[in-house]
Amino acid sequence: MSELLRISFWETLADNPSFPLAGLLQNESVTGPKTLIVDYLQKSAERWPINDSHDVKAAREEGIRRMEEEAQKMLSQGDIEGVLGLLGDGARLDFVCDKAPMLREHGLFERALLDAWTGARTNIRNWSPSFTKSIFGKIADRERLLAAGQPLPGKGPFTLYRGVAGLGASRRVHGISWSSSVERAEWFAAWYADRFHLPNPCIYRTIVEREHILAYTNGRQEQEFLVLLPQGHRAEIFKRVSHPPTTREK
Repeated sequence: MSELLRISFWETLADNPSFPLAGLLQNESVTGPKTLIVDYLQKSAERWPINDSHDVKAAREEGIRRMEEEAQKMLSQGDIEGVLGLLGDGARLDFVCDKAPMLREHGLFERALLDAWTGARTNIRNWSPSFTKSIFGKIADRERLLAAGQPLPGKGPFTLYRGVAGLGASRRVHGISWSSSVERAEWFAAWYADRFHLPNPCIYRTIVEREHILAYTNGRQEQEFLVLLPQGHRAEIFKRVSHPPTTREK
């Protein structure tokens, strides 16, 4: 892809104040943000089918061009979730973190973060617990996170469950993703054990006050609560899991 095509997408946005996200591109160098989204789109271009009548390079360039056009249309409508949907599964959270300061400036960070986190189709084990808690607990605004999700299903306190597997640090009992569904927690416990070859899958249960809930979503029928547990908060083993997971991946 030519350099002109590479930066034209960003220059169109930066020069047109009618785009809600145009400000994301201001006060930044040409070598930075004007190539950032294209870099992510390039990583995601493998999703586009390659026509046998074209070589691989031409097909990838065409795929990126189509994604750029679609992203531009979405950005003109302030649809940050749609833009994230164009990126590959592993690129969404990286993109949100890379763009965190500008997304925060425009009030879009929490929407983007929640969408990227809950929309991940694979487990996000490369995010350490401390990094995850810093992003959600210190950088994100709790009220905006709550607003970005669905209304809480009640006033609380909430009895929640979390499926885990492994020993020591890999067990991650105090992670931020919990569910009010025992069945979903059980599925995840078995999935972790199978996918990462971890021992001792089980379900933990805890009771959480409303003030510690960051967001709630049931978009994938997982009744997922994002929770920032306070220091010393206890969770107890509810059930040990032995059966294999289903074929559905998160």
